[in-house]
Amino acid sequence: MNQKGFAPIIVIIIIISLIGGGLAVSKKIQLSNTNSQTNLKTTKQPLSTDSAKPEAKKDEKQTTANQKGTNQTKASPTPKATVQITKTGTLKGKVAGGYYLKVLPDTTVTLKGENITKTSKTDSSGIFTFSAIPVGTYNLSFSHPDYNISDVNNVTVSEGETFYPRTINGFLKAVKHTTFKGMVFVDRNDNRQKDTGDEGLDALIEVYNKVGDGWSLNHNITADKSGNFTFEVKEDGITYKFVPTEYTFYRKPSPLEFVVEGYGGTKEFSFPYYPTSSSSKLTIYVFNDKNENNVQDGDEENIDFYYADITNISTGKNDKTSVVPEGASYSYYDYGAYKIKLVAGDSAWAAQYKITKSEDIVTITNTSGDQAIKLGAHKLY
Repeated sequence: MNQKGFAPIIVIIIIISLIGGGLAVSKKIQLSNTNSQTNLKTTKQPLSTDSAKPEAKKDEKQTTANQKGTNQTKASPTPKATVQITKTGTLKGKVAGGYYLKVLPDTTVTLKGENITKTSKTDSSGIFTFSAIPVGTYNLSFSHPDYNISDVNNVTVSEGETFYPRTINGFLKAVKHTTFKGMVFVDRNDNRQKDTGDEGLDALIEVYNKVGDGWSLNHNITADKSGNFTFEVKEDGITYKFVPTEYTFYRKPSPLEFVVEGYGGTKEFSFPYYPTSSSSKLTIYVFNDKNENNVQDGDEENIDFYYADITNISTGKNDKTSVVPEGASYSYYDYGAYKIKLVAGDSAWAAQYKITKSEDIVTITNTSGDQAIKLGAHKLY
């Protein structure tokens, strides 16, 4: 091949070499730039960190602000709903029944108002209670096995405690028999109790019932020999008075009054009679019964006598006294029947006197007055 034929080929090779060298140089430059940038970044890393701090602090501040905002949002008070408060009070009242307004425990009481119904029971004092009920107006109804009790309407309940001002009164559904049992006895020690040895008396008791402002005799009751009596009635609200009558030798007790309420049951009481002293004077005389006819004639004088024995037949009390011509006088004896008997004494005395009227009986009462008793004996010498 001649030199002319190689010339184009050489030129092409040179161009390709130049182009390849340029590419290599370009790559080296790019690599150098890349390394320089890397070195630059490595060298400037602290500067990059410091310069990022303001951004971090800014972010922290923003975060803190957000957190505070969140906390402030949580702490903000929630608006409260409007609540309507209901005012309440307590209602009390008393339930009784019958003539004497006897309290009625265990009465069922029903309270009715707007949208409310409650029940309660009266206590041992007849009191019912409704607590914490809304203020307002209520109606009351009542139920008891033995009494009819009318409703009470329009009862106003205020705040605090309201006590219904009137006692609510019931009336018996059926009147029950009431039995009176009594005892009449001799109260010897005046203690108004029947003790051992206090015998019964068959006294008469008058029973009166109240009519207007006065009394009307209703019944007479006589106690038996033991002093017991019974009287049964079936009225409601009637007042009775039991009046013991006079009984010889005794002070009568005071009358007793009772109201029959109609509740039934038995009422027991007693009438103690006390043996009382009499202001009447008892005088004992012995006359000289010369004709032995047991009668003191005009010429028969009063004489001395040994003694007279005095015995209270009612109580057994015994005493004796000597008798003088002026008489043996005693005052303030207990009421009772007395037996006076002459006692001759020793044989010497008996030889001088022949007893003709040996004894007699006299009764001392609260109305008997002064009394004299005369016994006879014939004075022989």
